[in-house]
This record gives sequence, structure tokens and C-alpha cells, in this order.
Amino acid sequence: MASNNSVETIKLMLYWQRKALKPSQRKSPRIVSMSYPLAVEKKYALMLRTWMKPLMDFTTDFIRQNGEDLIRGDAAMELVIRCDALPGDLFTRLVDSLNGWMDTYVTEEARQTPGFGPTIWMGLGQAADDLNEANYTQWKKSSKSAMGVEFPKDEEWWPKTKQDWQKQNYTLFEKMGKEYVTQINNVTEQAVVNGWSVRQLVEEISKIDTTMKKSRVNLIARDQIGKLNSMATQDRMQHAGLNMYIWETAHDERVRGNPGGKYPNARPSHHLMDGLLCRWDDPTVYSEDGGKTWIPRDADAPLAHPGMEIQCRCIATAYWEELMGEVDLKIAKEEGKISGISGEDELSGQKKPASEPIPEKPAARSTKTGIKKDIIPAGILLVLNEILTAGQKNGKENMKVMTSDGTVLAFQSGEGADGNHRIQLTDKNMSVLKSLPDNTVSISHNHSTGEGFSGEDLALLCDFHSLKEIRVIGHNGMTYAMIVGEGQRPEAKTVKALHAKLLGEKVFENMGKIERGDITLEEALILAVREVNMAIAEKYGWTYKEGKLDG
Repeated sequence: MASNNSVETIKLMLYWQRKALKPSQRKSPRIVSMSYPLAVEKKYALMLRTWMKPLMDFTTDFIRQNGEDLIRGDAAMELVIRCDALPGDLFTRLVDSLNGWMDTYVTEEARQTPGFGPTIWMGLGQAADDLNEANYTQWKKSSKSAMGVEFPKDEEWWPKTKQDWQKQNYTLFEKMGKEYVTQINNVTEQAVVNGWSVRQLVEEISKIDTTMKKSRVNLIARDQIGKLNSMATQDRMQHAGLNMYIWETAHDERVRGNPGGKYPNARPSHHLMDGLLCRWDDPTVYSEDGGKTWIPRDADAPLAHPGMEIQCRCIATAYWEELMGEVDLKIAKEEGKISGISGEDELSGQKKPASEPIPEKPAARSTKTGIKKDIIPAGILLVLNEILTAGQKNGKENMKVMTSDGTVLAFQSGEGADGNHRIQLTDKNMSVLKSLPDNTVSISHNHSTGEGFSGEDLALLCDFHSLKEIRVIGHNGMTYAMIVGEGQRPEAKTVKALHAKLLGEKVFENMGKIERGDITLEEALILAVREVNMAIAEKYGWTYKEGKLDG
């Protein structure tokens, strides 16, 4: 299920939050369990008992007032005893009264007009809302503890989930009421046929009441609250862009299949699933390697999601690594843009022939304030094209260091796994860069994301005075240049800190546009990085340029 705008906002917050941290400080999120809503279950069970009470009270009072006449008067009548009707006038009155009660409180019309039905329909809606509020509280606590951010309460999915559950439970309550009527019918027939006393009949009805109020009601409450909690959790996670979850049992002696519990031999065994990584789109598999590969579940394991089997109290815990890993991967790609300057030139050799230079025209002002159009010299244009082609082919960030006459000093391609292409400058390479005259070397590299310069990119201009400019080409064809010229060269850490601070501010400024759907997350990041680069260029007297490779 596609992530909504609120998720894009969270990703932005995570992005700049973790971008400001050192790689060693970016720890994996904690696994924070979501508790089973036991309090909601108990409240719902009480609600069901309350709704059944008038029916039971009426039956008891009716038998006490009319029992003697009912048993003595109808016992001699030769009537056919049927399961759906009671013999004799008093029996008929009893059943008609009970069915009349059911028709008043549980009607077909009420099911078809949600929100306008009787008390029971409205009560079911309140029970569902109570569950959803408890589920969201757990969700908010989990996201805050694990990642330091809270998801907005965006629940476009909830009305349908709530109404489906209401309909299901309305039907269950109607069925429970009819079961009660049938049981009263049967036991009263037995009393008439066998000549019971009124006291015996009242005792048998009391047993039915007790079973209905305790066992039957508790089973429905546990089963239905567990199912609704599972549905709410699944909807909430999938709308947050989470497709995986961790199965957690209630961790007590009642867990099915628990070797030390009450039901060690129960099948399917929920105990087998405890702690396993699962996926919402396939309840038949699990993973042991973070979702890279999926294994069919054991034959004794449940083929369902937590909470969906009868009376299941298991819950799904958010696997936040899925969301945070996406953000960290993006940051890793960005931080791997600038690399060392050793290794063979995989693109075109160590020396660039000095083509006939094409004089760089005076920079023309763009329509965007503070941005100059990037008129790219022929030699650098050729290098950018090669870097772009290589990046699109090998999926890595590629870099060339070259002098103004077209001599390539070094080339390097990212080697990290899973898109982490960060390449550290060796001591030898840093020594070479420091030994060259000021403003004589340029670095060109590619960004698959299409964004401009990171804080680490700009820090190179501060660390190595031999660099006169740094260039980047995005896989979307955008080109960017930052030229020091006569500008300042502050400490690298100062520039990186300023870049991180401004990026956080710009991301927040763009959140409203993302939530309205005016721009995507990628567009927002490109815009934020551009504005940050412009601000830094203005602060230190550098020149910032951008343009399209195709002109």
C-alpha cells in the first residue's frame, strides 16, 4: 500500500534528523512492543453482558410469575414440540416476547443504516473507537521510543474498518440472542415434558444465563477485540509504509503451543511464531535475515496474522528498521558521493586529451534568484557525460579529479554494498591534493538522486585549497557547480554543521507543500538542498550554478 503524505513528512523529519548525526551515531531503532488491549476487551465484554441482561431478566421474571401455570397447564396438552417454537399459550407468549425484544434491539434496518440504529449499534461503534484510540496510543509510543518522531493521526482507512467490524459484531450479537432464545425454548420444553418444578426450571435457566454471560460473552469479546486490534494495526502500519512486522505472543501460560504452558500440544502453535519477522501481504511465510529471503511457515504454525485466529491475543510489533533503513540508505548514498582519488580510470584512462577549449561564456542569470546558469566547458562536459553513463550502468557514484587542462588525476567508483558508496580519501591522496597549487583542480561526480551538494561535498572545498570547484551531475540530467573563486574557506566542520542546520529548516518549510500534495518527497529534498547551497554560497562569497545537461 502506498505511503501517504504524512509518511513522506515523517521521512523528511527522519532524513534531516539522522543526516545531522555521525554514521557511528545512527543506531538501529529499538523494537518497542505494542500491548494487547486487555482493558478494551473487558469493557466490551461488560457491554455485551449489559445488552443481554434485559433479555435474561425478562425470562427469569416471566418464569417466576408464570411457571406454575406454564408447566401444569401445558403439560397435558398434546402438541408437537419443535426447536423454533414453544407449545401452549404461555410458551408462545414467552417466545413472542423474547423475539419481540430481539426485533426491537437488533433489526435488519439498523444494520443497513449505520449511525441511525438503536443503542446496540451505537455502542458497537463506541467499542470500536475505544480500541482504535488504545491502538493509536500504543503506536504513537512505539514510534516515539523507536525513532524519536510521532506519526500524525491520519486515519482515512478507519471508517471502513470500523463499519465492517460493527456489522460483523451486530450479526454476532443477534446470533447470540437467538441462541439464548432457542436454549430457553428447549429447556422449557423439557420442563413441561418431564414435569419439572418451577424451581428446577429457574435453576436450569440460571445455568444458561451464567454460561452466556461468562463463557460465551468472554469468548466473543476476546475474539473480536483481538481481530479488530489486528485489523487496525495492519491498516496503520501499511499506511505508514511498513510491509513487515514482528509476531509477538502474550508471553504467558495460555499461549498455544507453549511447552511450559497450559496448552503445550495445541495446534496451530502460536508459540512457534514468537519473535519472527513476517509480512502483511503473505501470512504463510517468515524471514530470518531482515526480509531478504522468506521461508514457508512450519506446518504446525498459524497461517494468519496475529489476532485473527479465534481468541488469539498475539500482536504485531512494528519493524521500524524497514522505514529507517530506507532513510539511512538514502543518506548513505549521499555521503558516498565524494571518494578517494586513487585507482584506475575505469571510464576513459588517466589522461584526457586537451580538446580545443571552448571559451566559457559569461554566466547568464537564471530566472531563479541567486542561481547562475551552468555553462559547462567542453572538457568537463565530456567528463560529466562519462560519469553519468557509468553511474547509470553500475549503479554507483563515480568521481574524477582533473586539472584545468583536462588531465585526469584520478578516478574512483563507489564500492559499498546496498548503495552505500562512501569512499574515504587515503592519506596519500589527501597529500597529493594538498601539494597542488591553489585553485587548480576540480572534482566531478554523479548523484543518482538528482540533488545538489551535501555538506561533505562542500567541506572538501574547505579542506583542500587546490580545489577551485566541485561539480555534480544528477541522473535526472541536472548539473550543479560550486566555485570558490575569491571566496572564504572556513573550517570544514563549520560548513557541514551549517549545511545540516539549514537543511533541517528548509525541510520543515517544505512540509506543508508535501502534505498538500504540491510536491513529492524527492522534489522537496532537491529544492531544500538547492536553497541550502545558495545560502552557503552567498555567506562565503562562492558562486553557485545549475543547469540541464541537455542545455
